Amino acid sequence: MKIKIHRSLIVIGLCILLTYNIVQSSSTPNNYSNLSENSHTPTSATSLGMEPNPFFDHYEEDVELYLQLNNTVDTYDADYFYHSFTNNPEFTITDANYFATDLIYFLMGFGNTLTDIDLVDYSGTPLWDSTNGGFYTKTLDSFTQVSTEKKVFDNLLYILALLEGAESASQTSGLANKITAQWYDVVDIFWDNTNNAFNHSNANLDERYSADNFLGAIVAFSIAKSPLFTQTVRDSAANFGEEIMTTFNSEMYDAISGQEGFYNTSDIANNKIGSNNKNLLTNALGILALLEWNIQNGYAVDSAEVLQAERIWRFLNTKLFDGVDQLYITETNFNGNIVITSDMYLLQNAWMLKASLELFKHSGNTTYYISALDNFNGIETNLYDQSNSGYYSLAGSSEKKLDGYGMLINSLTDFYEIYIESEIITEFNQSEYIHSLDPNMNLSLSFDITMDFSYSVLGESWSISASIYGASINYILRYAENTTIISSESRVTDASGNNTYLYDLSTLTSYYEYELYIQCNRTGFLIGAEKVTIPLISGIEIISFELVEGSNHYNEPLRQGNSVEYNITYTSSRTDNINATTITAGDNFSEEISAHYIILREDEIDGKKESSVIARVNAKDSAELGNQILEISVLNNNSKPIFYEEFELEIQSVVEIESLWLNEYLLDFNPEDLMLTFYNHHEINNQTITVEINGTEFTYSNTLVEDLLPQSRREILIPLIPNDLAKMGSLNFILTIRRGDVIIFTQNLSIQAVPEIEILSITTQTLSLLQGQAPTVTIRLFNYNSTYKQIFVKSNGVQVLDKTVIFGETRFVVELDKNIRNPYNVGKEVYEIEIVDNLGKILATKVITVNIKPSTLNIFLFYVVPILIPVGIIVYFKYKELEQLKRTK
Repeated sequence: MKIKIHRSLIVIGLCILLTYNIVQSSSTPNNYSNLSENSHTPTSATSLGMEPNPFFDHYEEDVELYLQLNNTVDTYDADYFYHSFTNNPEFTITDANYFATDLIYFLMGFGNTLTDIDLVDYSGTPLWDSTNGGFYTKTLDSFTQVSTEKKVFDNLLYILALLEGAESASQTSGLANKITAQWYDVVDIFWDNTNNAFNHSNANLDERYSADNFLGAIVAFSIAKSPLFTQTVRDSAANFGEEIMTTFNSEMYDAISGQEGFYNTSDIANNKIGSNNKNLLTNALGILALLEWNIQNGYAVDSAEVLQAERIWRFLNTKLFDGVDQLYITETNFNGNIVITSDMYLLQNAWMLKASLELFKHSGNTTYYISALDNFNGIETNLYDQSNSGYYSLAGSSEKKLDGYGMLINSLTDFYEIYIESEIITEFNQSEYIHSLDPNMNLSLSFDITMDFSYSVLGESWSISASIYGASINYILRYAENTTIISSESRVTDASGNNTYLYDLSTLTSYYEYELYIQCNRTGFLIGAEKVTIPLISGIEIISFELVEGSNHYNEPLRQGNSVEYNITYTSSRTDNINATTITAGDNFSEEISAHYIILREDEIDGKKESSVIARVNAKDSAELGNQILEISVLNNNSKPIFYEEFELEIQSVVEIESLWLNEYLLDFNPEDLMLTFYNHHEINNQTITVEINGTEFTYSNTLVEDLLPQSRREILIPLIPNDLAKMGSLNFILTIRRGDVIIFTQNLSIQAVPEIEILSITTQTLSLLQGQAPTVTIRLFNYNSTYKQIFVKSNGVQVLDKTVIFGETRFVVELDKNIRNPYNVGKEVYEIEIVDNLGKILATKVITVNIKPSTLNIFLFYVVPILIPVGIIVYFKYKELEQLKRTK
């Protein structure tokens, strides 16, 4: 499966940044002229380290912008890029055609990060001739071919991009085959055997451009020096390069002094120059081709090819460089006196930038490096869109293209390549004991830029090496630990790239590890940097540092204001006998000088002499807590520092918090006491501390505790007073204890705010009762007080229960009313329940409704019987009346 370029472009970009480990500064814009000039000398530790490298300062924004040109075409399983756009500020495509040159310049900029051969495979797409090979010039956005024209420049540049990508490719064998096939296709399509030159295109076989052929020579020599190819392929490519350079150097080069350069086009077949104008792109490529030719012929810094390239560069710099805009114009006439085209293009300036940097690497002459910096500044100032990102393709135009940006990225990587390839070599004399016998250190500095190439000519490998001369050197002496600068000195390298400076260390009064930081820079840009650690050569070392057993505070923590004694054992590898004084000190330790001298000439063991001294270590009253640095210095009898070492000791507070007690509950928001127990470990002095309570739900308090006596213990109570913001539940506060301004204890604490008695529930199972039964409720409560509490239960205002409850949860049943005896009391009965404490405070209330039903017996006795009795009486008298009537008859 092929990986789409548009999906990997951001990753590719980040790979560039990570690969080159570019150090950037958010406060340094992408403009070198805003950096310090040649005499730049840091004035503080923050200025040291790697200098800002602004070449890729706005890289991520630019990649995101140019990514919008990408158009993924799933039909062809490939990525294409539209030709041009504007974004001021809205992004608008101005030319939607697909040009081969855009794809290839993209690879020139980012090809060195591509590791998959599929990323650069356009076979089978409308831009590629699947029959005869090679790129067509362009297609429309609909992938309709405009013509079958192919340009040699596009197809040669594709090979160059693949060659640069081969340095990091994982499939080198497949990539080598692809490059070989493309090279032979280019030769078959464009090479003119009669004139020993490449034709400009397959559509015009009568026109040959110098720029095309110089690019052909660069590609040919690049193949010739690459180990990826067979010897046959390399030899063949070298021959093509030789023929091109021989032909064009003879026919197209103007060797007249002051106007050296290559003409643009030729009609070699008719022995005439097609145009005697001189073009920036043509001559930038001519410089690069000459330098590759120099390598092919066996590199020499003063070879005819390098000297010719330098003459061409001087002509271009004199006649085509605009010192105001710091950009190169496009074209002049043969002697440079008439400007043919004053346009200043990003693409051509990017090629010239590369040519200047290559000349610097080949010659070591910083003139070319400085010029490249000026040119880069011009690009950033006049071609970069500071408001909307991206580079204008032409000064004064709003249009932007991928080709110039891709080539610029390619050239900018050369800047950093110079930085990482520069090597600073330092040499200094070294006395046996640098701080006691010879205080001077002689530093000899040289720079060597070496560019190594993996190729061979006649079986020999070659490398390029050149010194940097006329460069600013800054020597900065500083402490190694805190990087504080002690002194600095600015010098300039000589013609051999060297500078020697005698550094005098005799004025140093304290013993530390020192570093000499050396910078080499031109016009504010760091070419190289080196740190040299000055050796600690005193001949003395500590082999043991132990507490004196049985001494005061032995096996105790070292506390503020207290002292402990250590036995320090030294060994000496010196050839002389010296007396020495041991001093213990530090930011958190009082200076203590040992009462006697130590003589390092006793008990020789394994060629070393050993001696001991008992030294007192005294922590200051104001010492910071935790692990602190104890400094041990040894001075000779002239009070000169000859040894220094640091040890880490833990210092604890002289006032110890032995215990902290806090009740679990805060009852009814009443104040609660926090109990603390302190112990003053100081042997002499009273101590004063402050205890601070800070929390949003408590009243702030700052309690001063004075006169903690030496070697004594004391308990104090600190009131916790809740404020109006306090609510039931967890209340948080911070306990902070200070001794002076030093915090010796701090902790986040919490306490549960609860009522003295919390009614958990009031429930009833008697919501429906028969006459004669009593209604009841079950009450659950929790007494948070450690003492007994009295509660009362009322029903409809009548007290029905008096109960004592203990700490913890209690559960009990309460009758709300006497048994219901009124046989005619039926229906709903409402009971208002109150629970109060002994102070009459209502703890809880609840209303329950009871549905009262008559029993069967009551129904019979009090409802049926009362009806039956009068009915029976009536029936009885009626019966008597009837009986009487019968008798009378």
